[in-house]
Amino acid sequence: MIAQQFTGCTAVFAYSTDMFLNAGLNLELARLCTLGIGIVYFLCACSSPFLINRFGRRSLLLFQLGCCMIALLLLSGFTFWQNCCQVGWTRYGTIVSLIFYMCVYGVGSPIPWIIASELFTQKESWFSIISITIIFSFGQRQ
Repeated sequence: MIAQQFTGCTAVFAYSTDMFLNAGLNLELARLCTLGIGIVYFLCACSSPFLINRFGRRSLLLFQLGCCMIALLLLSGFTFWQNCCQVGWTRYGTIVSLIFYMCVYGVGSPIPWIIASELFTQKESWFSIISITIIFSFGQRQ
């Protein structure tokens, strides 16, 4: 769960509309794209239980973290080229890298919640999950 926090999910969720505006979209389209990446995230997160059963938690989590790193590097590169070098096609790369990020982040995001429920007995599980939720919700405040 801590490793996932270092993937920048909070920044991408909070500033995705600004990233789309920076990519040259108008405000209405940027908001629709933000809604779109939220839907993409939801659909990919729904596929996660099936992928966990097929590939295992560890390999799926490592895949997710590695692909998030690649997506954020692409996003950084496209944003740099767009702002510094004035290359026009890079705005499409920014949009695609944001969608790619949401796909790969969504695939592995439920894994820590599954692990937390398996670490503790049924009697202690409710308290551990509530504690984790409170800690990470305060950690994500901006």
